[in-house]
Amino acid sequence: MSPDDLDDRFNALVSQVEPEQRRPKTTARPSRRRITVAAVAVAAVAVVAVLIAAGGTVAGRLPDLLAAVEAALPALGPVPEETEPVAGSPEEVGPFEGSKAESYPNGAAGLVMPPAKAMHGLSKKDVATALKRVKALMAASHLDVPTLMGGRPKAFADLLPPEERAWFRKNLDRTRGFAAKDDFNTRAWVHSFAPKTAELATPVVKVKGKTTLGRYSDAGRTGVKISMSYVFVYAVQRPGQPWTRHRVVSHHVGEAHVYREDGELVVWVYNWNTGGVTPARCDVDDSFVHPFYPDSPRDKVAERATEHAGDPYDLTPEHNEECTISSET
Repeated sequence: MSPDDLDDRFNALVSQVEPEQRRPKTTARPSRRRITVAAVAVAAVAVVAVLIAAGGTVAGRLPDLLAAVEAALPALGPVPEETEPVAGSPEEVGPFEGSKAESYPNGAAGLVMPPAKAMHGLSKKDVATALKRVKALMAASHLDVPTLMGGRPKAFADLLPPEERAWFRKNLDRTRGFAAKDDFNTRAWVHSFAPKTAELATPVVKVKGKTTLGRYSDAGRTGVKISMSYVFVYAVQRPGQPWTRHRVVSHHVGEAHVYREDGELVVWVYNWNTGGVTPARCDVDDSFVHPFYPDSPRDKVAERATEHAGDPYDLTPEHNEECTISSET
């Protein structure tokens, strides 16, 4: 047998093992495949070890060694089925799978309004109109994509009464120089991720909550108070980094007052978006949402938090401006 023939047989034998070593890793769930591959790899190493140990005598003994290896390899048997490459791509786990949000309605379908009825001086038609406006306001503040991505919340502002709209725009993204002591950065009324900190991993936003009707009286006005408590669940990731995907839960707590003034129906936003966001940084106070990723820098403000907010999916209305500790989303 010529040296070339020996080399061909040797390469053919080793090729039975090497494909297993070169097989790319799969993103499928771990199985016994990894253990099996390791065992086959050990067999390949044994072949090489035998040849190295033979040293200078390998040329003379190579036919015998090859015959021994040929006899041994069939004993390993065919590669079990579970060790074969996964056919196709492994099924991707959805961003809401395994969470409470998995069963929630998608988007505006989760903004369920109570039946309209005449109450406290307002007709059934007035109340129905107000409920429709409140639903649109929630969609604009928490589902409008330009707003979510940190853009100007035009969709929300356009739905406000003229006087309140002017005030909202004047104080949008303002950090100082407020005209009144009770003024604030109105960006807080909408859910906006800080620019370049996040992108939606999916356009689907899970929504669940409730709206209730009550009586309203103030400064000579009478009408209806509309109270809201909803959770909006987003799947976000760092821009261009899908492996950072995680859920962010925004708890919207709001209140709108509905009344008639000078013959016009007014839906006045009294309180909006005060329930908090999980998980988000506590050490940035610009009214944008700064997602907290597993590898984010330390948040020393959050580390000092001692109060437990509990379940981020809890719909119990809360108005807490402090940084709190929450369970996983």
